[in-house]
Amino acid sequence: MKHLLTTSKRSLIEIEGKGGKTTITVKSSTSGAIAGAKVGGLIGIRFGPQGIIAGTIIGGITGFIFGEED
Repeated sequence: MKHLLTTSKRSLIEIEGKGGKTTITVKSSTSGAIAGAKVGGLIGIRFGPQGIIAGTIIGGITGFIFGEED
């Protein structure tokens, strides 16, 4: 079973338990990805719910690729 938690420092903690073993993984996200997702979502508002989802995904990926690390 997998559990995902977010932290105040924009990190994602993934906790997975299999066969009596627990694996904890910390994945950090870049500020570029967060900013890109916000802007993409705001642009997508114009096109309705599907536009918000598509804009957030495309903006997040673009921000991750072109953004700077924290």
